[in-house]
Amino acid sequence: MNTEKLRQEIIRKIEETDDTELLWQIQDAISNYQSLVKEPATQYEVESDEDIVAYTVDGTPLTRAEYIADINAAEKDFEEGNFYTSDDVRKIAASWKK
Repeated sequence: MNTEKLRQEIIRKIEETDDTELLWQIQDAISNYQSLVKEPATQYEVESDEDIVAYTVDGTPLTRAEYIADINAAEKDFEEGNFYTSDDVRKIAASWKK
C-alpha cells in the first residue's frame, strides 16, 4: 500500500469510528511522534576515560576506564569458570540455615 492509499484508509477509519478512546490514542500517537521529530534524542559525546560513568553498591564512583576494566575482569572470570551457578547459590544459601 502506498502512502496516499494508507493515508486515505486511516482517514476513512477515523471518520467512521465512534470510539472516543481510539481517537484519543491516535491523537497521543501523533503528538508523541511530532515531539520526537521536533526534539530528537540528545547525543552525548564521549569526553574521556576519567569521566564518572557508574557507582559501586557502596557509592564509590567509577571512571569509564575503571568500569571497563571491571567488566573485562568479570568476563575473564566467567570464561575461566570462576562463577557460581544458580544451583550452587541455592546450596550455599541452604547451608546458612543449618
